[in-house]
Amino acid sequence: MRLIKALSIENKISSCSYRNGRFAYLEEDCDLSVFIRAIGDDLWQSIMNRIPDEHTDSESVVRGYSFYEI
Repeated sequence: MRLIKALSIENKISSCSYRNGRFAYLEEDCDLSVFIRAIGDDLWQSIMNRIPDEHTDSESVVRGYSFYEI
């Protein structure tokens, strides 16, 4: 949430994303694209190189969190 506010995009994130405390879980199509444009492709690639790629068919705990709202 601090980074979203620092980038001044908190009003551009839709309620399709989720929030739990100080963390936002961005919807992968529109909201994540807003975030990527705000931080730039180079920084995004640096972040993605540190995140493991996992696939699961299980229900996500994130869907139980509150919808994003400021």
